[in-house]
Amino acid sequence: VWMMNRPGYGVAWPAKVFEIANKAQADGKAVDQDIYNRAKDLYLEAFYRVIFIGAENSVGFHNPSEAGRICNDAVAMASKSEGLLRQALAKAGVDLPQDIHLEMAKYLSDRGVKKLKFRPEFEFADPYGIQPMLTPVSSQGLPR
Repeated sequence: VWMMNRPGYGVAWPAKVFEIANKAQADGKAVDQDIYNRAKDLYLEAFYRVIFIGAENSVGFHNPSEAGRICNDAVAMASKSEGLLRQALAKAGVDLPQDIHLEMAKYLSDRGVKKLKFRPEFEFADPYGIQPMLTPVSSQGLPR
């Protein structure tokens, strides 16, 4: 299951940058629509791949090399999407932080009718310790 962390975080970053881009446009900034649309297309391709792997519900148990390829494609597409968005926003005069704050507590706390809380003991951590280098704990926005 941990192999879904990287593509999952990978699509979360551009999603938050899209929020920033949409706010910038609403505030009157001229964001290059050609770059924005290319970033959106890549983001959607990455997102669909993450959804597929999650819906397939075995994280590659039946064909691990294909699942790995799909996850790697998602990471590459999401990364390119974020890069394009950063380019479009820089061109529009919008300064972005190095690490995008994911505000995960907003999505993982008080979920559903039972108001479920985030439980760190149920988190699937990267067994190789790479993900914290890519997504610092401080940028996740989770209660610890």
